[in-house]
Amino acid sequence: AVFADCSTEWSQAGTFKSILAPAALSSPVDDTVGVPLTTDLVWSATSGASDYDIQVDNNQDFSSPEISETGLTSTTYTATLTDNNTVHYWRVRSVSSNCTSDWPSEWNFLTEYSQAMLNNPTDSAECVPLETTVSWDTVPGASTYIIQVATDEDFTELVINDSALTSTTHSITLPSPVTTYYWRVRAEDVINIGPWSEVRSFVSAISAPTLTSPANNTAGLPLENTFEWENIADGAVYLLQVATDIDFDNLVVDQAGLDENSFTATLPSFITVY
Repeated sequence: AVFADCSTEWSQAGTFKSILAPAALSSPVDDTVGVPLTTDLVWSATSGASDYDIQVDNNQDFSSPEISETGLTSTTYTATLTDNNTVHYWRVRSVSSNCTSDWPSEWNFLTEYSQAMLNNPTDSAECVPLETTVSWDTVPGASTYIIQVATDEDFTELVINDSALTSTTHSITLPSPVTTYYWRVRAEDVINIGPWSEVRSFVSAISAPTLTSPANNTAGLPLENTFEWENIADGAVYLLQVATDIDFDNLVVDQAGLDENSFTATLPSFITVY
């Protein structure tokens, strides 16, 4: 104390400890979207802290935490949540032997959309037309989807990569016959994103052969004719039909099991349209 020109001796010295700093949140960063239901919450170590308390809630006031854990010695906590497409708030405070920090300002994240469930084609389907329609179930809350079709399971060789699809059915055109394709779908829009669906595969159908000889509308042909068409694929087997009507109800040639792309047949009548 000081009075006029006089001052006292110093008082007896005392000690105190400053409050612990709250934990510095690290990941997922604030306002992250598309966070998996099982995710790691990470924060930085606090000097002097021996352990940490964590809370996660879908209410910003933390009135009914879904997760409330104490005594955590690691700076990573694996949270398992139950609700897709839901905003969750989280915070971590530091604890020492005789001191607990304040709660820091909370961060939030949005859990991912649920996984899309594929419908058609079914897995391992065969003879899928080159022009076909794929479909999947609606994902709650999602407004658009993305579909990928590839010739490899890792989806590095994409043949279709269509996004911003508002319907759960989509018409696609495959580039090659007799090819194994892999496909997947996920919900993805300006608000959130979901995980990829399971991967399914299918085999595209063989394309129809192109007829080469005799040419269409040819006249004056002999009764014995060699019919020719383009080879579709190695190992392909063909069925040849010739009829006197466009509906092929009156067949004059019905030859199956042809392993070459030509066949010689004798027609029964002159001056007849076949």
